[in-house]
Amino acid sequence: KILERYRGAVPSFNDDIQGTGAVALAGIIAAINAGGGSGSKKMSDQRFLFYGAGAATLGIVRLLRRYLESVGMSADERASAIIAMDSKGIVHDGRSDLTDGKSELALSTAAVSALGIADLLGADLADVIQQVKPTILIGTSGQAGAFTEPAIRAMAASAAAPLIWPLSNPTSCAEATPSDIFAWSDGRAVVATGSPFDPVMVDGTSRTISQANNVYIFPGVGLAAIAGRLKSIPDEAFTVAAKTLAALTAKSAPAGGALYPPLADLRSISRAIAIAVIEAGAAAGWASAA
Repeated sequence: KILERYRGAVPSFNDDIQGTGAVALAGIIAAINAGGGSGSKKMSDQRFLFYGAGAATLGIVRLLRRYLESVGMSADERASAIIAMDSKGIVHDGRSDLTDGKSELALSTAAVSALGIADLLGADLADVIQQVKPTILIGTSGQAGAFTEPAIRAMAASAAAPLIWPLSNPTSCAEATPSDIFAWSDGRAVVATGSPFDPVMVDGTSRTISQANNVYIFPGVGLAAIAGRLKSIPDEAFTVAAKTLAALTAKSAPAGGALYPPLADLRSISRAIAIAVIEAGAAAGWASAA
């Protein structure tokens, strides 16, 4: 509510919503470009399942929808590509208990029908995965252990290299540990977390555990707001930040399957994001062209 009240009046943003959305989108783009998810490298071939329907999921979904539209996915395709669950099951517009944020995440009746999940609206995570076959599972629930072995094995059966991201923090609230995710997915999962984890040995290879840390995003956007004299900070700024970060990941080619550049490069990362945001804002009229 605070974000919506002030975002048009002063240059402001909510890092929990927009920063989380941007860093997650950047990692998704990097992972898909590297062959994660369905393995096709096409966003249109991915299906996203979010476990948790709070501010973090809302931020990710808002930016994800913008990005999917920008790559040519139709409104109907986007409507059925993104599913959110909470403690009561699938978030859909037939529920009477949805807050403003959750209602924005709700599947329409038409999407529920198209997905064939009318009988699974209150089902558990593993059953939903078996039916909808997502390629990407993201946890923001704060519920430790929510990604059970049956759920992760169902993800491994649904995608060649499923993205399984327990983003809740601190570590004690992570939906699963990276070591369990690798063990239950036969080492095929692409893992990112919200808290720091040590690398995991998988079949003799050290796998880096990428941390989807908002620090990759907010310094660059903040610098852009000051240096570019931004009149406002629209969602487009965070889409630009996400694309820039994903491109930097590809350029740095981090070892061990990391989805983000090294944090040691944060100063140059922030500078690159700030420049990209100012250039986009100048072109669109919400940043100074000077």
